[in-house]
Amino acid sequence: MFSIACAEESTGKMKRESMLMNKTVLALCLCMVMGGAPSFGQFAGSGGSQTNQYSDADGNWIAHVFTSNGTFEVSGSQEVQYLIVGGGGAGGTTSSGTPTDAGGGGGAVGMLVGSTNLSAGSYAITIGAGGAVNTSNGGRGGTGGDSSFDTIIAEGGGGGGWAPQGATDGGSGGGAGSRGSADGGDPGLGTPGQGHDGGARGGTWGQGAASGGGAGGPGIDSINSSDGRDGGPGVENNFATGDLVPYAAGGGGGGRSGIGGQSATGGHGGGDGENGASALANTGGGGGGGAGNGRNNGGAGGSGIVVVRYQPPPAGSLVIIK
Repeated sequence: MFSIACAEESTGKMKRESMLMNKTVLALCLCMVMGGAPSFGQFAGSGGSQTNQYSDADGNWIAHVFTSNGTFEVSGSQEVQYLIVGGGGAGGTTSSGTPTDAGGGGGAVGMLVGSTNLSAGSYAITIGAGGAVNTSNGGRGGTGGDSSFDTIIAEGGGGGGWAPQGATDGGSGGGAGSRGSADGGDPGLGTPGQGHDGGARGGTWGQGAASGGGAGGPGIDSINSSDGRDGGPGVENNFATGDLVPYAAGGGGGGRSGIGGQSATGGHGGGDGENGASALANTGGGGGGGAGNGRNNGGAGGSGIVVVRYQPPPAGSLVIIK
């Protein structure tokens, strides 16, 4: 009687194992037929102000876009690509007591593009604020805040200068201001691998100010002209939506009595008697420098952004649960 019961139990176990084996083989066959591969614990992410799905020349993507502080939640393990852009620096503000000055353009941010392998867990995202406008009677612009993805940090941009105060360093440096024949101060220095230096001041009286550095190139030095210099170039990236978007351009220098310098995503420098323009939000651009001929504020820097994207499991792949 005992031997019969053991035989029946053994036979039932073998049948269950055989059914599981058949299901596993079926799943493998379906995956191969449909062009996928079986996955044990597929990768998935969540978080961000928006989630976009698109295709480009490199395949299909899911992108999580962060425009404010947050957390990227992950299940499974996989390589992801990231774009990290800090907050841009503000442009320099001019003084009513020195009509021959002009404010330097704000530096764009540090910008990082790369990839990293993630495993299941939570990853902190920080978005750098744009540099604040200096509302005093003459002074350099505020420095932008750093943006980060876990431990990877893109530095904020340096503030634009105002003579005799030099510009500040950052992911990209702020541009030097100008002040008649007096010392216009030093340009800000950029961080290698993230951005570039701001433009320097020339020695000629009555000229426009230099521009802030950008992620794609340095700021432009001031020359023998009353016009402000155009901001350092930014860099285009498609991670957020699949379409190329410009980021991290330096702010334009303020004009002495001519026009202000222009910028792609940063603020334009103020023309004769005008404030500098603020940079676009979530681009990391530098603010424009204030113009000469009176007290004129520099523009605020643009806030930063973080994008994390990854490729979804291939079509037809299955999760096999035992």
